Amino acid sequence: MRCILDCGSFTEWMAIQKGKNVKPIDLDEYIQFIKENSDVIEHYFVKDEIGNHRKTMENLRYMETCGLTPIPVFHMSTNLAELDKLVMEYPVIGIGGTVNQKNRETFLTEVFLRYPKIAFHGLGITKAEILMNYPFYLVDSSAWLNSRREDKAKVLTRNGQEKRTDLSVIERVVQSIKFLSSLELPKTFRGINFIGEQISFYF
Repeated sequence: MRCILDCGSFTEWMAIQKGKNVKPIDLDEYIQFIKENSDVIEHYFVKDEIGNHRKTMENLRYMETCGLTPIPVFHMSTNLAELDKLVMEYPVIGIGGTVNQKNRETFLTEVFLRYPKIAFHGLGITKAEILMNYPFYLVDSSAWLNSRREDKAKVLTRNGQEKRTDLSVIERVVQSIKFLSSLELPKTFRGINFIGEQISFYF
């Protein structure tokens, strides 16, 4: 099985916001890691800079000059005119910076109406209401891990996260995974083919 890799910029940013002392993610080390593990890494995102589209694009171009084909990331705080440029060049684009944003549904509605044929990956998105209403190509989030925490004991459902203390940890994890799996589309979606468990992008 091969995976899609994210560098962890949001996790790094959140740690800094909480006053934690964290080692900055080094772009060259990220690139080297991708190259050294290309046998298991199918695709990977650019090392994005939270709130800095210009720097994110610089990282994107630099990674490309190093022989890589990263998936670009567009943050909600950036002007949509910049997204206009990305959709002309890339078939798959990551959408980030939406976590805990009150107006993200308005933003997502505008994005999907504006670019109905583009495959978007929702970074940090597993809210049931959003997954049911917006045709993301892919999403990722650590929210399903709440199923493992006894203090939260939550499962993901079509009605959102529900507390289920009557279920064991394993049962909660299974329930959450089943819900997320039920949202997957087989075969072909927007011109992008699913081949078995491996995803083939038209880069």
